Amino acid sequence: MKRKNLLRAAVLALAIVLLAVMLFGCSAAMENDLAPGSRGDSVDKENIFADVEMSTTDQSGTAAGLQDGRKRIITAEMSMQTKAFAELLESLRQEVTALGGYIESVSTRDRNSGLRYAEYVVRIPPEKLAALCEGLGEQGTVTSYSEAARDVTESYIDTESHIAALKGERDALMALLDKSGSLSDILEVRSRLTEVIAELESYEATLRSYDAQIAYAKLVLYVNEVERETPVAKLGLWGEIGSRIAESAYEIGSFFRALFVGIAGNIIYFAILAAAVLAVVLVIRRSFAKRKKKQTQETDI
Repeated sequence: MKRKNLLRAAVLALAIVLLAVMLFGCSAAMENDLAPGSRGDSVDKENIFADVEMSTTDQSGTAAGLQDGRKRIITAEMSMQTKAFAELLESLRQEVTALGGYIESVSTRDRNSGLRYAEYVVRIPPEKLAALCEGLGEQGTVTSYSEAARDVTESYIDTESHIAALKGERDALMALLDKSGSLSDILEVRSRLTEVIAELESYEATLRSYDAQIAYAKLVLYVNEVERETPVAKLGLWGEIGSRIAESAYEIGSFFRALFVGIAGNIIYFAILAAAVLAVVLVIRRSFAKRKKKQTQETDI
């Protein structure tokens, strides 16, 4: 009886260890396949950009932030899914160039499932931002979009005022240097002139930074390659039920696929664990056999 219990315990321990490894491998594979914007509810791409533009206009004028004389820095973030990954990225490059923008940075990677993911930072004239996003939305499924306008008018004007004042002081100091004076006076004027020039360069750099950010809106774009895009159309009751069933079936299939990948990827560990448990079982069996033989000999005596 004890022997059977020990064997059962050994087999149960092996099963638990194998199950834990499989679940860990499956979990890791599925987590690696997730990327920013790869999951979540999709949005209606016919209304998303119009809704954002209305929201921005209500608070601070136009989305571009230039027509009313205000200085605004526009930033946007967009996540989308596509089955035509390479084609969409190539179209993005062409469209950005055609609209007078440029790609500031790009990052791409392959996930464990074989699907790809990309993150782009695009600079585009503010008035062309909506056209770019709408064009991209026609080539995939937009899962999220947000846009914000930061008004820097007061800070911009304040910087311009500092620059004007510093330029006036610089010119006055340079005029003083042209006049004769004591050495100490000249050194004092030169010292102050150096400080003024340094401050002036700092404010001018700030103004140039403002001009660059105002002239080019920033779009952070997340592109996820998928085998199946999330539908965006609004469905009725039965359509929604059917969509949920199809989504559940797809997720179950993805789970078993990840499970198979996890098992196949950890087959060496399974073999090592199985060999270790088998060795333990053999040692236990030999121990019981020796003990039984010894008991039989003692009984015969």
